Amino acid sequence: AREPVDHINNTEVVRIQTLHGSGSDSLFGSDDNTLWQVGRGGQVSLSQTNTTEKRSLEATGMGRMLGGKGQDDFVLVKSENDSRSFARMDGGAAGDGTSSVRDSLDARAINGDVQVNLNTIPDATIIAANQLVVSGVESIQLNSAKNNSLYGPTLADNGVINWQITPTNTVSLAPAAKSNVENSLNLTGVNNIYAGRGEDRFTLSTTNAISGELDGGDGDDYLDYSKVSTR
Repeated sequence: AREPVDHINNTEVVRIQTLHGSGSDSLFGSDDNTLWQVGRGGQVSLSQTNTTEKRSLEATGMGRMLGGKGQDDFVLVKSENDSRSFARMDGGAAGDGTSSVRDSLDARAINGDVQVNLNTIPDATIIAANQLVVSGVESIQLNSAKNNSLYGPTLADNGVINWQITPTNTVSLAPAAKSNVENSLNLTGVNNIYAGRGEDRFTLSTTNAISGELDGGDGDDYLDYSKVSTR
């Protein structure tokens, strides 16, 4: 199994237990199932969960964290009086497009309103303390007691994205052309939705499906509330 890897001037660094980065470094996880315990300022403690030889790594100063082909679970660690941002998090891809691997992000420990951004953000862009830049995960849990926002993706070809919005601020979305697990995302604790460019098709199941704002963004967008009872 591949060890967690850091890159220093394009040189792979392996079999190291502690890393101190510059703040903009990338940390690549292994292809084994991995638990990432993520703190602010690029801090992370990761451990592989499905190997006979348990491996772990402590790191600081990471600007980007990328999982491998196994299941990657990112858990944000509660940190009081710390205004630093979280690193970009990418669960990685299973490789064959049909895998049942479900990467996840658990941000329920964050005691504040959170913005989840599913778009690519340039490396030079400063990430706000309450913003999470996320890709390649299939499940996100947010603190349902807070006013959280989701900024939806824009597909490379402005393709169609289907959104299912169900009670208790639960959202699922997937490109219309592909609906396997590697292309879908389920979220809980989302109050506001701001879609990207391209066509977005929203389906509401009940009148209390979302408690905040629903913005289709640029493009031709559709809202289906035919199943919602107005009685």
